[in-house]
Amino acid sequence: MKLSGTLEITEWHTPATDYPESEVGNFRIHHIKQSRGYYNHWGLDGYLFLKVKKPIPITNLQEKRNGKWQYWMVDDPPQQRAMEIYAAHAHGRVLVAGLGLGLILHELAKNPRVNSVVVLEKSPEVMELMLSNIQYLFEPKKGKPLFVVTNEDFYEFIENDTGGWDTIIVDLWVSNSADEKMRIFYQEILPLHFMLSQKYPASEITYHGFQTVSAIKPVSEEMVELVSEINS
Repeated sequence: MKLSGTLEITEWHTPATDYPESEVGNFRIHHIKQSRGYYNHWGLDGYLFLKVKKPIPITNLQEKRNGKWQYWMVDDPPQQRAMEIYAAHAHGRVLVAGLGLGLILHELAKNPRVNSVVVLEKSPEVMELMLSNIQYLFEPKKGKPLFVVTNEDFYEFIENDTGGWDTIIVDLWVSNSADEKMRIFYQEILPLHFMLSQKYPASEITYHGFQTVSAIKPVSEEMVELVSEINS
């Protein structure tokens, strides 16, 4: 594995690249161009940085808060790559908390070790916005997992759930600063992880963006240390 190098990208395309721009309530799908330059790649595949050699298309899921559109999820290279890694390591019955742009669902559909996928999304607006873009996932096909997307709050769901999940992937948080991420980790992730570990002792549980308590670790420990040093 190449360490501390730079990944160069001249072209970019994800399933979300083809989503049409649309808006439902306080959510929208919006396309932008990521300009040339250097960006964090967070140690994924051994690359600390990403060099965009010419502008690439990026799709955003945004929520309007206080009259301004705020980013909720993007399909930039590190986000897409993380979803690919999570999906590649998933198996059996998979529970996904948070629909977002549905990036991980497209990847789970390619994994023959995945039998079924249940996605929980508490926002009916996000569901309405996204369902036409992932409609093909619900079509029965030999070798493809069965997909179900339901309008439920993850925390309410797990109170009464008795399902035996093999893989659980939780992607519910957006943080805009190191302090905010630390607050989420201590106040939300750790209590949730303790509870889920007790409730689902046989499940492999992963929290996107919080590798230390995740079963699937997309970044090597060596790269985690390098990233921490650079951003400290």
